[in-house]
Amino acid sequence: MWTALAMTAALAYVPAEQGELTLSHVRPTYGFLGATRKDADDMKLLPGDMIFISFDIENLKVAADGEVQYSMSMELTKKGEVKPLFKREPEESKALNGLGGSRVPAFVVSEIGTDTPPGEYAITAIVSDRSTKVTKKVTRKFEVLAKTFGLVRLSLSHDPRGQLPASPIAVPGQTIFVNFFATGFERDKKTKNPNIVASLRVLDDGKPVLEKPLTGTVDKFAEGETLIPLTFALPLNRTGKFTVELKITDKVAEKSVTQTFDLNIIEPK
Repeated sequence: MWTALAMTAALAYVPAEQGELTLSHVRPTYGFLGATRKDADDMKLLPGDMIFISFDIENLKVAADGEVQYSMSMELTKKGEVKPLFKREPEESKALNGLGGSRVPAFVVSEIGTDTPPGEYAITAIVSDRSTKVTKKVTRKFEVLAKTFGLVRLSLSHDPRGQLPASPIAVPGQTIFVNFFATGFERDKKTKNPNIVASLRVLDDGKPVLEKPLTGTVDKFAEGETLIPLTFALPLNRTGKFTVELKITDKVAEKSVTQTFDLNIIEPK
């Protein structure tokens, strides 16, 4: 049911402070480095989606050379069940705070299997400072809905394969790739193929920046596969605060869904 799992951390700067280990700025995001999900306060995910919980580890004990040592583990639980559905034992890690400070941005992520039953779930991240032996944890609840047509696993990347995560804050001259999947689609009874039409529009103050959206169609896909990967390349040529609108249509079932995210293009100074 839970078919993939990862835990990792990256580095960022914040002025060093003395204090107790803290997990702060906890939010669900659209992938690694992604923006906070718009349904952050009431997450309802489809089978086949992924859940990313990003947060900051603050007040780790920092060595003179900037090294911090910590461990992370995680649990997945379902409401009404005593035992965790999945449990990852603590993994020891260390990082170099090259810009100083005692903050380490981190995240946990889990893939929601396409066979996951509907219900209320929770994901818990557990962090320990290996130097002080202090442990803290944070839990976020979410609901898995029944299978239906939808858009899942939205993320941005610097490459078309989605392996180099990108942020929704960028500069002119960059090209980002918008990655997502269609799930819960139907297949033609005769050909056994789906017929998915995807489009991308960029809105500036609510108005499309182009007369026609970017579009693509998938009308052949291997039998038995339940997730169709979709990607749009989006060149960034000017500054501004934009809204990106994604729409997928199942032409067989005559259903459509739309999802948006914010994109901020700034001038480097």
